[in-house]
Amino acid sequence: MDDFSFLLEHIKNNNEQAFVRLVEAYNGMVFQLAFSFLKNTEEAEDLTQDVFLSVYENIGQFRNESSLKTWIYRITVNKSLNRQRKLKWCRFFRPIGSVPSDDKNLITEDTNPQYAVLNKELKAKLTNAIDNLPERQRTAFTLYKYQDLGHQEIAEIMGLSVSAVESLIHRAKQNLQAALAEFR
Repeated sequence: MDDFSFLLEHIKNNNEQAFVRLVEAYNGMVFQLAFSFLKNTEEAEDLTQDVFLSVYENIGQFRNESSLKTWIYRITVNKSLNRQRKLKWCRFFRPIGSVPSDDKNLITEDTNPQYAVLNKELKAKLTNAIDNLPERQRTAFTLYKYQDLGHQEIAEIMGLSVSAVESLIHRAKQNLQAALAEFR
């Protein structure tokens, strides 16, 4: 019996210390994923609490058909998408520079100050382009690019085949390339 199976049994028997260990093990992962969808620290923190409350309330329904990590990812993705829908009217008020990005490909202010405006504009355009992807493409792309998950794990989280995930990621990349064509 692995450590998480042992924890699960204790959590199901209402052992608070076991639940605290579970939260400590997955808190960072849940927050990062929530933030990658919501792009707001306070919202991501609130959602993280909601996820662990849901885990606690529904742990008895966990059937070990997937890994515990995959189950928690699925809860986080679902709650993030639901929260994102509720906050959709606020999307235009979100800070522009809050999208995680691979800055090694961007021209930085350190290399040439005249490009600071271009970088800000590119980050804003990237944020907007990701936000405007169809929901399943956005989810698959976010899990792949910002959570560094493999296609198989994304497929389990999203309840899709690996080829469907590959297709979603490919289409997301095409859509993002089209949206960012002016920056090539």
